[in-house]
Amino acid sequence: MQIHGGVCLKMRYTKIFVMFILLIFLLPTVLAIDQVVINSKDWRDVYTGMMYAKYMDLDVHYVAEETHGLMLITSVLNKNNPDVLLIENSKNFFIAGYESNLKSAGFNVEKYASQDPKDTNLEFAKIAVDSGNLKSFIIVDSALGYNAMSVASYSVLTYSFVIFADNTNIDEVYDFIQDNQRPVILYGKVDREVKSRLNDFNPRVIDEGDKYSNNIEIVKLFIKESPVRQVIFTHGEVIEPGLFSDDFPVLFIGVSNVPDQVIDYIHTSDITTGVVVGYELFDNAKRIREETGIKVYLKFGQGRNSEMQALDIFELPKYLPNIQIKTVRYNTVTQQLEVVYENKGDFFAYVQALSHDLQVNNETIQVVGDEEAFFMSRGDVLAMTYDIDLLDYLDETILVKSKVTLGESPKSMTKLLSWNGILEVVSVEDNSVANMESLVFNPKKQVFELVIINPGIEKAIYVDPEIVDLVVAGSTNFYGGSQQRIAPGAKMKFEIPAPMEPEDYSDNPGINVRVRYGSRADGLVKSLTQEFELVLKTDYAVVVAVSVVVLVIILLFLIWRKKRPTRHRRARHPAHRSRQRYR
Repeated sequence: MQIHGGVCLKMRYTKIFVMFILLIFLLPTVLAIDQVVINSKDWRDVYTGMMYAKYMDLDVHYVAEETHGLMLITSVLNKNNPDVLLIENSKNFFIAGYESNLKSAGFNVEKYASQDPKDTNLEFAKIAVDSGNLKSFIIVDSALGYNAMSVASYSVLTYSFVIFADNTNIDEVYDFIQDNQRPVILYGKVDREVKSRLNDFNPRVIDEGDKYSNNIEIVKLFIKESPVRQVIFTHGEVIEPGLFSDDFPVLFIGVSNVPDQVIDYIHTSDITTGVVVGYELFDNAKRIREETGIKVYLKFGQGRNSEMQALDIFELPKYLPNIQIKTVRYNTVTQQLEVVYENKGDFFAYVQALSHDLQVNNETIQVVGDEEAFFMSRGDVLAMTYDIDLLDYLDETILVKSKVTLGESPKSMTKLLSWNGILEVVSVEDNSVANMESLVFNPKKQVFELVIINPGIEKAIYVDPEIVDLVVAGSTNFYGGSQQRIAPGAKMKFEIPAPMEPEDYSDNPGINVRVRYGSRADGLVKSLTQEFELVLKTDYAVVVAVSVVVLVIILLFLIWRKKRPTRHRRARHPAHRSRQRYR
């Protein structure tokens, strides 16, 4: 027994030793590290490295471009603290052989090769948990970086690790949180699967419908934890070390326009000072100062080796709508101004005209604009119309100066489009008519199928439909189809993609449809709205298959039933009974 026990004990220590060796190779970050350096073009690696360094109280630097990476080695990294953790993306890096450059400069380097930034993020979250300081998790989607930047300062203040989660890695994230039970915050829009799975942990959900309202909520939480009167102004489209400070919260103010809710929040808060990161936001910050009276300072550089140098800015993926004004024209028949827009970008956009200023000889004769934002899908071309009398000025050259705001939601109109041009004059009578016949939702394809009729017998019409105020995963959204031409007297089926699941059906008993149409492809000057009851499309292939199976079962039953009485009668035949008796 003693020998057996000794063998078991020896095997146990051998196993522990092997696991220890594996940890050394798999997680070099457990070693003593003085500085963290990140060499990756993927912002998620940079963000994870910044977060980890803040929790572990380490100096941290990232390569922003090739020249900057070499300058870090020669002028920035502290050679008195030579132990460096290098987080490097295996495929998407700025400088090849950066580990060798660091070693040649006298640094001791432990390299973490990031194969997948979401896996890297989760690995460092595990290490942060093992450190014993971590108190909670904040879950964000990593499609765009602004959500992560919005919560950066709050996460550092509250020792909350920010985890990137979507429908591709939710299983791993779920298992990790289940193994390391801590409070969870779901921040901003996340995939339906993420929200559904993480409901098991009773998370706090911050999703007010747009990034500025969400950001204001996280700023309120920061100030509740640490009452301060200063904020950092940014737009959420860059990483800069100062945005990871637990001294002040980060408040988004937009790039070319300040959302009204931001101005309103500052008015009602105790904020007295704002520090702007970067020149491009200074005009917006000045507007805030003028409207709220707070002090505004500009952070445009950093002191290094007794010299003023540029900020270490790392660009994030941006929301870049590409809406263009094709033309502005006046229709003398309808006496309407027609402003024709085209969405030539890869993103949908909400559009709202602040003003279309019509001038003759540099003097304004009329100004029109939109009371609310309208929605444009990718590839959309549509015309907004305004009733206006310009008949007395048609002999003059009329200049149009337009200012239009763009955004991801009606509350986030932060991009500004300016357009100047000469007003065109046309005379077009549009007698087009469109009728909506039916609407069904196809769950298999996740599209609405809308049938529209052109009852006219002379002219074709052009139609562009959209689903308005559809509730998907708890959020209200617009979904658009593609413009199509409908011949005279014909009907056309439009497919409008919408990721609606069965759990959304109860939130949408009525489906609101808006159709823009007209006799010209670039002149959809008419509109039609209608509410339909939610109707699900029957999958006829399934119905046929089920019907065939049922029919086969019925036929087999009838055959079996027909044969069964025959056998029963034979069993009761007298001769058969006598044979049974004499056996």
